[in-house]
Amino acid sequence: MFFRDIIGQNPLQQRIRSMIDSGKVPHALLFHGPEGVGKLPLALATAQYLCCTDRHDGDACGKCPSCMLFKNFTHPDIHFAFPISKSKEAGVELCSDVIDSFKNTILSNPYISINEWMSICSQSKMGTIYTSEAEDIIRKFQFKPYCGGYKILIMWLPEKMQTSCANSLLKLVEEPAPNTLFLFVSNDIESVLGTIVSRCQPIEVPPIDNESLRNWALSLNKFPENEVDFLVKNAGGSVTFFNDSIENNQNKVIFEYFQSFMRLAWSLDVEKIRDFLDEIQKESRETHLLFFRNSQRLLRENFILLLNEPDLSYMSEDEADFASKFSKFIHERNVVEMMEAFELAEAQVQQNVNVRIILFHLFFLFYKLLHKSRIVQ
Repeated sequence: MFFRDIIGQNPLQQRIRSMIDSGKVPHALLFHGPEGVGKLPLALATAQYLCCTDRHDGDACGKCPSCMLFKNFTHPDIHFAFPISKSKEAGVELCSDVIDSFKNTILSNPYISINEWMSICSQSKMGTIYTSEAEDIIRKFQFKPYCGGYKILIMWLPEKMQTSCANSLLKLVEEPAPNTLFLFVSNDIESVLGTIVSRCQPIEVPPIDNESLRNWALSLNKFPENEVDFLVKNAGGSVTFFNDSIENNQNKVIFEYFQSFMRLAWSLDVEKIRDFLDEIQKESRETHLLFFRNSQRLLRENFILLLNEPDLSYMSEDEADFASKFSKFIHERNVVEMMEAFELAEAQVQQNVNVRIILFHLFFLFYKLLHKSRIVQ
């Protein structure tokens, strides 16, 4: 992975290059930030640049022996750890059992989400980095670098580590052998074991700037320019959110669910709510996540209309038409609680909570909030 292939994040790229060029590389870096903003690509590019023997023009050369091994992630001194789902039937006990699948996946899409990865590697909806993985990592790092340079571990989503796994790695991370580097890539630094975080230099990766995301989207030659502008503005600087919103025409489906939810929350028609729950429960977990994410966006856009700042609102024609009547119910007395409720619901779906239970609770909460008057009587 080259720095030039990363979408945006130019200040961070320069910071990492300067760190490596000056020879002041911490033994453990923790890239953290929202999903889809380029944390894994930055970690991959950092590893390749560090190992390259002929760096120039601010990037790896792509031609030295090390870079040639990086092309297919066959470098013997680069190791990966990532969430899996153990399965005796499938013969999956360690990351090494599905490493080829993982490498091929990130070669084709280094911005992959955890949901996409788990759908590829397992039928399970959950992923974990097990304690047995720590034992395998410790074993691998007992040996000197094969190529004589750095020995690197890239761990994707350390928050998925079992506590016993993280504890087993503490000594290795705290007292590494010379020329050993740990690159942790986290979507949720708050869920990473504190003792692991304290042994790393955190690098916060912000959302991708709109201009870089727009240029990347236009380079795909898949969408007209006006559609790209809308998608980019609503992606929140995330390639994952951008891709989610266009996959299988999800934008229209998700918006229809949003309209139905709000109308049912207003009327609290129990029979129709039951039908709604039956229908949405059939959708994939990715669709459920996208529904809660997009609902937060639509609430924000409707609230902005209340402020009489239409230039700050980014909605499609259908969304704007619905908002012309709906926005009056979103105001300063309920919008924060609504946003927090949808944010919590998204987190609960990620933790594999039944979406039917989540939504059933939300209907009663939103009934109360939608009927709350804007002015205190």
